[in-house]
Amino acid sequence: MEKIILTRKELYDLVWSEPVAALLRKYDIKNSELRKILTEMNIPTPEMGHWQRLQYGKHVEIKLLPGDFSGRDNITLTLRDINSPFVKSAQKILKESIVNETNLPVKVSQKLSNPDPLISEARESLMMKRSIHDSRYVGLNFDRYKGLAETKRNELRIRVSPANVGRALRFFDAFIKLLRARQHDIIIENDHTYAVFEKEKFEISLKERLFRTKSSDSWQRLEYQPSGILVFKLESYPYKEWKDGQRLIEDRLPDILARFELYAQKLKQERLYYEEQHKIQEEKERIEREIKARKEKEIRNFRKLVKEANQWQQSQMIRSYISYVENNALEMGELSDELKYWIEWSKQKADWLDPYKKRRKCIRNLQ
Repeated sequence: MEKIILTRKELYDLVWSEPVAALLRKYDIKNSELRKILTEMNIPTPEMGHWQRLQYGKHVEIKLLPGDFSGRDNITLTLRDINSPFVKSAQKILKESIVNETNLPVKVSQKLSNPDPLISEARESLMMKRSIHDSRYVGLNFDRYKGLAETKRNELRIRVSPANVGRALRFFDAFIKLLRARQHDIIIENDHTYAVFEKEKFEISLKERLFRTKSSDSWQRLEYQPSGILVFKLESYPYKEWKDGQRLIEDRLPDILARFELYAQKLKQERLYYEEQHKIQEEKERIEREIKARKEKEIRNFRKLVKEANQWQQSQMIRSYISYVENNALEMGELSDELKYWIEWSKQKADWLDPYKKRRKCIRNLQ
């Protein structure tokens, strides 16, 4: 495998040019080894969330390479073989980056502490419904999903059995805090819960899987019973769910976040592509409209020219006729007052028909 020698400055430039996860894929070195080298060579690294802020066009701080360093000035790295089995999926690389990012809350705590306001609101609703199901309404078939606690409208979408209320709240609280630590957000709109990645929104929910059983009620053929299995759902395209299995959903926060970020990147690329195509199409249509408008204007102007030329020709013909009548009347001595009036009236009509005369008159009126 090919080896490459990098100076301290070149390694600094490399670390600030792309995420560490990308470097680990390119060079045959472990994350812990690379970070140890960076520490030994006193090379600063990007802060948590640097690449996310850069991706969304936000301001980032770039730390300068310290000049007062007397240690080794170069390092030898081995380029990975392009056919190496190390090649990982983008999700796995992103997950490792999330796990390795310092001070990132990727663990679900055993106790709910300093909960997000959305969690506090949901807890009050869920605890109230749990109390109702545990006491007055136990055994009554008034609800299709008997024995479940569910949040109110315009709260986080959670529906679980009373035994899983605590788990659900702790998981959702950890997910919200992880989102916000990565410069993302969570919002509630029109009774739907969304994880927000800049302009990309994904509808989400946390529910307990239900078992369908035959109902003992004659009017209700089926009833639903909680299974104890929590399911975190991506309710909108591209649709995905994470459920309890060999690993609980609490242990899969980095996987979940990595998948969401990749979905967001993909949707952003698609959105930008279609926006660009829309702009191209709009520009094409604008040019076509301008060409069509110029052609229509040219045709209108030409038709106007032909019309004015015909009018001018008719006015000249009228003037010639007036001159002929007037000359003959003078020769014959028959230029009466009535004929004089007719000659004057006819000349005015000739001027009225003459487009050049009309244009001159308009100009004089404007002046």
